[in-house]
Amino acid sequence: MRASKKKLKELREKLKIQKSSIEGLCSEHGFSFKKKNGKKVSQISQKTYYNMEEGLDVKERYFEIICQLFSIFAKRTIQKSEILLDQSINSNIITCYLYRANSVGDLKKSISKSLDAAKESRTTEELKKHVIYDVNINPEIENNIKQLFDIVSRIRESEYMNKLEGHQKISMGYIHRFQNDLEGFDNDLDFHSDLNELNIQASGNQSLTELSKIHNLSLYVGHITIPIVDFKRDSLNDDPKKYVDEEEMKHILEGIPKDNDGEWEKVSPIVVNQTYTLFYFAKSLGDTVQANYRIKKSYKEIIKTLDKIENNRDTICYTYSQLKKSSGRTFKNSLPDPINSYKLNWFIKKVDFPYSLDSKSFDFNRVKNQSFKLDEQKIELESRELEIKNQEKQLELDRREDAINRARISHDLGEDR
Repeated sequence: MRASKKKLKELREKLKIQKSSIEGLCSEHGFSFKKKNGKKVSQISQKTYYNMEEGLDVKERYFEIICQLFSIFAKRTIQKSEILLDQSINSNIITCYLYRANSVGDLKKSISKSLDAAKESRTTEELKKHVIYDVNINPEIENNIKQLFDIVSRIRESEYMNKLEGHQKISMGYIHRFQNDLEGFDNDLDFHSDLNELNIQASGNQSLTELSKIHNLSLYVGHITIPIVDFKRDSLNDDPKKYVDEEEMKHILEGIPKDNDGEWEKVSPIVVNQTYTLFYFAKSLGDTVQANYRIKKSYKEIIKTLDKIENNRDTICYTYSQLKKSSGRTFKNSLPDPINSYKLNWFIKKVDFPYSLDSKSFDFNRVKNQSFKLDEQKIELESRELEIKNQEKQLELDRREDAINRARISHDLGEDR
C-alpha cells in the first residue's frame, strides 16, 4: 500500500507536525510496544514514515496508525483515503474506530474526543449521539443500560462544561447552580461536586462491570462525522419587513391566535459535516471495533444535488409559542412547518437526502491484534523463531553435506589403497 506523497505531506504540514517527530509522537500517544528489556518503542520508526512520504510500499497497519495519530491533532477522524495513492478506495465508505469502555475513565476520554471533533456543535442541545444495539436485550440488560445512559449524560454535560471558555463557563455554571438550587455552594468549600463525581465513578464502573461479567457484553464508544442536510434558523425579529411584505405577512399569520406571541424566522437548508458520538453495545469483541459507514452521497455530491433542485430558496415563517395547559410545557409550532415542507417536496421529487445517521448503514469488524495495541513482541518472537528454524534447517543441510563429503573422501581413499 502506498501513500500519495503530496497528500500525506500536505496533511502533516497542515496539522503542524514535524516530519522528524513522528516516531516520538507515536510513543507519546500510546502507539508503542515494550521490548524484552522493558524499553518502550514506537510502532512506526522514523525510517518507516520516511518511506511512507516517499511513496514506497508500506504495510496497511502503518497507515492505520498514522490516521489514528493525525486524527488526534485534527480533532476528527482521518480516513486512509485522504493520504493513500490508491484511487480505488470507495469514497462513500467512512471508517471510524470504537473503543471498549472498561471504566468511567475510558468513557470520559472517548466522549471528550467526540466533543473536540464536533467543532460546530457547541451547545448541549446540539451534542448529537447515536446508540446501536448488536445484542438481544432482556429486562436485566435494559436496567443496566438505563443506568449507563444516566451516567453518560452527566459525563457529557461535565466534559462540555470543561471545554467552555472562561466567561462561558462562569455563565453556564451560574445557570447550573440556579437550576439545581445550589446558589450558596462553592466547589472549593463544599463537597457537592465531589459527591457527584463519586456517584458517577461508582455507578458507572458498577454498570460496566455487570454488563461485562454477568452478560458478557461490552460498550464501545467513539465518534463519526458524516455529511447530512440540516436546517439553519435565523431570527428576523429586528426587521422582518425587509424579507416579508405586508400581504405575505397576513397570509402567514392567518389562523394564528392573536394572544400567541411568536417570532419571524428564516429557515435555510444547509449541508454540514455532523459529528455523532457512537455508543455500540455488542458481545465482547476485544478492545477495539472498526466501524464502516456507507454514506448515500458525499459532501460535494449533496451540495451539487441541492443546488440543482428548484424552489430551494430560504423560507420565511412565523414561529409562535403555544402553551399546553394540560402538561404545563411549552411547544414551538409554525404554520406550516417549513422543514417538513422541504422534506416532502424533495420526497415528491424522489431526492433521497441523508438527514441523520442510519444504523443499517454500518458494518462492524473486530480489529486484529486489539486494534493499534499490536503485540509486537509476539511478531518479533514469531519472526525470530522462523529465523532460528531456517538457521537450524541450513545447519542440518550443511551437516548432511559434510557427512556425504567425508564419506566420499573416505571411499576414495579406500580405493586408492
